[in-house]
Amino acid sequence: MNASLRRKLEAIERTLDKMMNRSGSGIPTIVEGRNDKEALRVLKIPGKIMCLKASSSSFYDFTASVAHNREVTILTDFDREGTRLAAKLMHELTHMGVKVDFTIWKKL
Repeated sequence: MNASLRRKLEAIERTLDKMMNRSGSGIPTIVEGRNDKEALRVLKIPGKIMCLKASSSSFYDFTASVAHNREVTILTDFDREGTRLAAKLMHELTHMGVKVDFTIWKKL
């Protein structure tokens, strides 16, 4: 394995470790749907994973239900819709006083 690929894999491992630590410490992760949640479970991510699109609630009801958390991690898809949802979630939750971590999404 060349050095560049090895560095990329190490960066991914560090990012997964950060996700495990955050989730394991009680910080919920917000994803778009059930398949995203299942993928994180396959990666052994513990803790609460909340599915935005799988919720029967409206976007604003969903964010209101999340607002009791002091902090959340947003991990939406990397497509146009996921990027739009992440920005919308960040805006709404920040205004509700929730600390939003978007760094894992950016690193991946």
